[in-house]
Amino acid sequence: MKNPRIRSYKMHLAARELLLSDRTVADIAGEFGYDNSSKFAGAFQAVMGCSPRTYRANAGARQPAPGSLEREMIILE
Repeated sequence: MKNPRIRSYKMHLAARELLLSDRTVADIAGEFGYDNSSKFAGAFQAVMGCSPRTYRANAGARQPAPGSLEREMIILE
């Protein structure tokens, strides 16, 4: 992916999905355009600072501050 803002936005949406659903990481990866869950995990780690499984296990302890996702949405518009 060429635009880091778009990747960041997608990973924040994926993080939300990890917290709010019991879907598999592979399923969520596919929703966000990754046919390989390893590549998704690498992109997620680069943006969120931990793997998707660790993020979910820690209940999003490293999740962004409230409002940061909304700010990213405004930037992309």
